[in-house]
Amino acid sequence: MSGTGSATASSGVATKTLTGNFSGTATTITASASGLTSGTASLTVTGYSTATKIVLTPSSASVASGSTQVMTATITDTYGNTVTTATNTVTFAASGGTSTVTGTGTAAASSGVATLTLTGNKSGTATTITASTTGLTSDTSPITVTAGTATKLALTGSIATHTLTATVQDANGNTVTTATNSITFSFSGTGTATFDAATTKAVSASSGVATATLVNPNVSGSITFSAAATGLTSSTLSDTVALDFNDQGSTTSPADCTRSANTKCVFSGGGAVASVAVTVNLCPANSFPCNSGGISVSVTPNAAGTWTTGSSGSLSSGTYYVQVTQGGVTSATTLQVVRGNRY
Repeated sequence: MSGTGSATASSGVATKTLTGNFSGTATTITASASGLTSGTASLTVTGYSTATKIVLTPSSASVASGSTQVMTATITDTYGNTVTTATNTVTFAASGGTSTVTGTGTAAASSGVATLTLTGNKSGTATTITASTTGLTSDTSPITVTAGTATKLALTGSIATHTLTATVQDANGNTVTTATNSITFSFSGTGTATFDAATTKAVSASSGVATATLVNPNVSGSITFSAAATGLTSSTLSDTVALDFNDQGSTTSPADCTRSANTKCVFSGGGAVASVAVTVNLCPANSFPCNSGGISVSVTPNAAGTWTTGSSGSLSSGTYYVQVTQGGVTSATTLQVVRGNRY
């Protein structure tokens, strides 16, 4: 209570007006004066005054993804006394931050208290929970969602980048940054690749992430990569080891190679086809696709990554369309090649 202090007696009587603040158990009021025996009285503040605000608890919280957190909104008077007759409908809302929760909404107060259970979803920076109702001062509480228990792997990457990344995640897709699982990368399909000269590779996760580098994805065709770890749901992704050749100036479609007498056509390999032989067909424009009238040779790139077609005397001078086949896959008609290189 408030209002304690001193007062001067008049006609032997001193008075003081006290105001009840926080309700609770009895407090002792003592009246004393120098040279006199003091006196005491027991006062109890009961009940509450008019409802003015909401007090939200806990004042802050951290919850794992998939776990729950009960939020309690208490309707109080100015002094923090619970207004036990209050039945207001309280709205719980989340805003800001990158953490997300589910279960926000409304709850009706009973004996001045409304509760709502929230569930952690996406981990991140704290989101602010606000409890509000018409006519009362609202209250807020920050909640931070952390990653839950590791349940699965998520595999990303591509042949084009020569990199595969496996991320240890909880059920809601949050990265479990404490995970150090040993993750095995492998592949299957008509296309082939290697991981540092091996067909499988085990990598220990660091901060929940493991990375494997592809070396020489070199036989064209479809390929499925897999990442697996004990106790976790594995993950796969599909890609294609495709015929891919770098352009050195030609933009014709289909690609062509201009050939003079006693010269060879040279073109550059790039992308996925790294070091194995391909079948190169050169044919006249009137027979594309290369069904007749051309040459078909098997060639292997040199250290510089270039292929050279046929012998110098195989074809007469002219412009020829180029078609490349490897691993049962034939290049598209838009294949681009180096044109006009001469030996």
